[in-house]
Amino acid sequence: MNFPNYEEQTLTPITFLSDDGRELLFQGVHYNVFIEGLMSKTAIEQKYMNPFHTNIEAVYTFPLISSAVLLNVEIKINDRTLKGQIVVSSEADGQYDQAMNEGNRAILVEKDSAGIYTVKVGNILPNDTITVIFEYTELLSWKQNRIKLSIPTVIAQKYGDAGQLNMGGIKQPVYSPHAENYFTFEMFVSGVLSDAQIQTPSHAMQISRTPAMTHVQLSQSAELMERDITLTFDTDKNQESRSFALCGKGVEGYAAIASFYPSFEQEYAKKPKSVTFVIDCSGSMEGISIFKAKSALAKAIEHLCEDDYVNMILFGSQSKKIFEHEVQAMDENLKILRRSIDYIDADMGGTEMENALDEAYGAKDPGLTIDRYIFLITDGEITDHMGVIKNAIMSEMSHFIVGVGYATDEALLSQIAAKTKGSFENIDPNENMDTYILNLFKKIDSPKTKEIKIQWPAQSGREIVPKVVYEGDTLYAYALFNEKPTGEVKLIYVLDNGSIHTMRTSITEVEIQKIPSSVSRIVVHEIMNAISNEKQITQYSLQYQLFSQYTKYILTDEVSDEMKPFLRPMIHQVNVRVHRAGIAGSNHSAEFLDVPTFMRTPTEKLIEDGDVEKVLAMVERLPGYYVEIATLMLNHWYVNSGKVRLPDSVRELRGIGITRKEIIDLLKDAILAVFIEALVQRFILEFDLNVLDEDFMMEVL
Repeated sequence: MNFPNYEEQTLTPITFLSDDGRELLFQGVHYNVFIEGLMSKTAIEQKYMNPFHTNIEAVYTFPLISSAVLLNVEIKINDRTLKGQIVVSSEADGQYDQAMNEGNRAILVEKDSAGIYTVKVGNILPNDTITVIFEYTELLSWKQNRIKLSIPTVIAQKYGDAGQLNMGGIKQPVYSPHAENYFTFEMFVSGVLSDAQIQTPSHAMQISRTPAMTHVQLSQSAELMERDITLTFDTDKNQESRSFALCGKGVEGYAAIASFYPSFEQEYAKKPKSVTFVIDCSGSMEGISIFKAKSALAKAIEHLCEDDYVNMILFGSQSKKIFEHEVQAMDENLKILRRSIDYIDADMGGTEMENALDEAYGAKDPGLTIDRYIFLITDGEITDHMGVIKNAIMSEMSHFIVGVGYATDEALLSQIAAKTKGSFENIDPNENMDTYILNLFKKIDSPKTKEIKIQWPAQSGREIVPKVVYEGDTLYAYALFNEKPTGEVKLIYVLDNGSIHTMRTSITEVEIQKIPSSVSRIVVHEIMNAISNEKQITQYSLQYQLFSQYTKYILTDEVSDEMKPFLRPMIHQVNVRVHRAGIAGSNHSAEFLDVPTFMRTPTEKLIEDGDVEKVLAMVERLPGYYVEIATLMLNHWYVNSGKVRLPDSVRELRGIGITRKEIIDLLKDAILAVFIEALVQRFILEFDLNVLDEDFMMEVL
């Protein structure tokens, strides 16, 4: 396998070669992100090239953030740019099959479930180059003084029947240890976030600023598609202007979005509560995810008070309750929980999340009349979305969720939180969890929302208003109008402590000449997600050219008679990596690794200059899981020492401009030195170093 040249700082699509020298069909993805104010617009370019001597049909299932509103799909076939349209699913399937049978080209895109799409690129002729460009928009949200942007690049393996997410058959991703799909990334930020402090915990990135714009790009030319792209923006500026309202023309009438940044502006007393911690210990959590889950849980328990109640349920294929019912959060009970945390591991099999949550719902003490909460820590990698969401709503318990790992199922976890009046935090393993856990418990302890009302300056035909208000979190409301709304939008909300709060903002019309406007398409997208009427959803989808479960995108392109193939194309599924980043390898090295013990080991030994190269050479040859843990510890040490963040791969240490002395100083840290040496020793015990040829390492990694 020939890898991209990291020395070239280029954003053009990358070419990959197979072992016999042929170019691979899928040539990678480029993400181009523009952020203005709180609106993010992203263009995703997927490039396909046919190196074979026969016609090919490429099938690729890929993720998007669940809140993404797909606004445009554009196809470039060789030197021509074409556009298709959203039509009813049966019509799209018919057009696609007809094109395949007649030897013409066709592109079919469908939404399989929230956050998951499949593209079929049919009849790619020999030497054809086809680029599929998806353009979507997303409204960003404040959480206190932070905004987080996440872009998924990989669909992790999920537990259960893939058909429950409409991902059966050729839509289900094919996982291969040899898949090396790469992406490139570039982002431009203007407006309120242009001078924010930007952190990039998921990938090493370069940040440059001008007075009007901030530019962010990968430090390397390309990265593997094995983890979410995560960026955070922190600023305490412009709090007074974080509320706004926009309107734009729709197909019929107008649409408006109102955004508010609420503040309770007064102290409130905490009330006794019951918190049941539900912890995912399934195999998909193996590696860095379970390590971070234990860390999150340990921090969360510290936020309980003596008059609170608590329980903990661990789950995989089966569930295990620590207490039969909720118990008071006294020292002796918290000690039991802490001891239980020490023994948590990702060794409980499959991900039966629905059963575990049902156990939590049924473990209520009937004598308690206090508010109850679920605190769920998981990667969410299951296929039974509907069953879990339905039971969560029926439980009448607010779900506060921490998603851990490099590729969590944001679509499922955010829906559970939203539909139960809870909150969701997706935490990259390289982030510090303290602030996120504190914010979640601040919401748990805050007054509950009794009533929310939006007063628009015109009569709305249909509106979407949230059910809960949390201090410091962005609140979005959406509405359709027959007439243009002009003037002031008012938010009124009442809390259970009796306080009444009012906020106001004025409407600004945007995209005056555009029909339908982006604002109207965002509003209609939210309405489609809130209703279940197939006829109404289909009508909105066709009118506003939006994806739905009843419609698909289709484009056909006629091929000249002399170029038409004789046979229906051969299907080529785009493979993805066996595991997302952070999970243990196929040899299950994690079961031998006691990270906390290594971190606690005291020693005075320093690594001498002559040993540094040996240690670095050994780290380069470690299996993937060891490299992830070693990288995490290196980054943690380096950030805490006040230096810049290291890249995501230990094997790139030499090439990033760090001097030999800095590397030696880094490895002289006593705890870190013992940690790396212990990793090396564990590796030596497991594998014969004499067989570490390139083919073997490909299998291990």
